[in-house]
Amino acid sequence: MELSYGAWYIEGGIYKLIEALEKIIIQKNIEVKKDIKVSKINHKNNKVESVILNNGEEIKCDIVVSNVDPVITKSMLNNNVKIKNQSLSMSGLVLLVGTDKKFPELFHHNVIFSDNYENEFNEIFEQKKFPSDPTIYINCPTKTDKTLAPEGCESVFIMCNTPATEDTWGPNEIKNAVSKIRNKLVKQNLEKLIDDAKFIEVITPNDFEKKYAAPYGSIYGKVSHGFLGTIMRPSNKDKKIKGLYYVGGGVHPGGGTPIVIMSSGIVTQEIERDYV
Repeated sequence: MELSYGAWYIEGGIYKLIEALEKIIIQKNIEVKKDIKVSKINHKNNKVESVILNNGEEIKCDIVVSNVDPVITKSMLNNNVKIKNQSLSMSGLVLLVGTDKKFPELFHHNVIFSDNYENEFNEIFEQKKFPSDPTIYINCPTKTDKTLAPEGCESVFIMCNTPATEDTWGPNEIKNAVSKIRNKLVKQNLEKLIDDAKFIEVITPNDFEKKYAAPYGSIYGKVSHGFLGTIMRPSNKDKKIKGLYYVGGGVHPGGGTPIVIMSSGIVTQEIERDYV
């Protein structure tokens, strides 16, 4: 998609997209409930009946559109659903960094590749551990958008691939992973991103699971190894429960913000076809 249409940036950051969507929803007189989760989806005769919120409230409905991973959604239908981490894609370790100095050597998008790409993925998928020589993605949005940091400062997003596992990321695991990232940055004379940072927030696979209902922190849902795995993503429409639809990076057509938004367009067409 980037090769065909280029890489685009939303001024003010990606959250501006969320705010814009919320504004449209409210203009349509749709109620938005925040800081609450759906804990169960009730169905009868293979049709959606209602959802139960984690405060006990029940909302009657004919249609549910879920933007969490389809495996998690299916666990809301059936408590006996088992999640196997062997079938899941990667997770990520993210460092949100604030500096009080500029890094002219950085572009908006930067990638420092592992010296052994094959071994990196072996460690992630087979050994289920943070890679010894990680590929590092560095996003420095202040190269494009000066509003994201005070003058003379940088806002930096650093991400590395990690396995999606049920392991706990404690202080030692985080310290060891950040050390490996720093060692890689040293080779590019970028270690001051860590050493001189005025602010660092660490987001682990555990955080992805807790905040976004991503199974074991998996960012892209079911693993997509091979040619068919790339194109045969889980469907946007449940094959058994009428009225249940799926959007997001874990279903067709895949991950990445533009493609995730496309999934909502596909579901809209499906709902119109089924109900209008």
